[in-house]
Amino acid sequence: MTLASVLKRLLVSFLFLALMACSSEHKPESTEAIAMPDDIPFTEVKSTNQSDSEVVSPPRLAGVWRSEQPEPAGNGRYSVRELTFTGSRWDLVYTLAADKQMKNVLFTHKASGTMTIQNPSQRISGAYLVVYGFNQKTLNIMTTDKTTLKELGFDSCAISSRKEVDVSSKGCGIIPRVSECPKDYDLLLQETRKSGQYISIGNKFAEFSACSEDRRPVALGVSLIKIK
Repeated sequence: MTLASVLKRLLVSFLFLALMACSSEHKPESTEAIAMPDDIPFTEVKSTNQSDSEVVSPPRLAGVWRSEQPEPAGNGRYSVRELTFTGSRWDLVYTLAADKQMKNVLFTHKASGTMTIQNPSQRISGAYLVVYGFNQKTLNIMTTDKTTLKELGFDSCAISSRKEVDVSSKGCGIIPRVSECPKDYDLLLQETRKSGQYISIGNKFAEFSACSEDRRPVALGVSLIKIK
């Protein structure tokens, strides 16, 4: 499998990269939307997977959440994710670089829309089923390396480098257009740990594409820490 195909599957559902594959049989979980206001009542219960953490249930997501450190993205590359939640609105900034120091950025992808928190996951204690609806997608290609551009499918797009371009209607390379993937079906777990507030989102290496309910991840990936 090429890096481009892996990244496309990850970015279709954004987000975003995980540590290991999941071998569980995938059966869609039942869903029922619940309210998303910032003042939604919540309780905290002990997490079953970390003795030094507490699950926040339902999640209280208002704020900015970011990768604690660059995450391995394959082929010696690294990525950083940043998710911002404001009420029912979500905004994603996904940056891919050729180095762990994130100095040689290859591209930055932004996506935004509205989200719905559904019912608790039946598979993972404390996690919730969520759906991200896409309203807009942009792409800023930072590299001019022809091999990299071809690998990511960006060589076929009439997009100038180092310029943020709206790709909502047409997509570009590994970034699909909104009509091709209008929603992303995901998992989300919020925890309070000694070092701060964290959210874990779906492991996209588990199910790859999550543009439909039957492709929702069945495992959680790496965590993002709340930075403000």
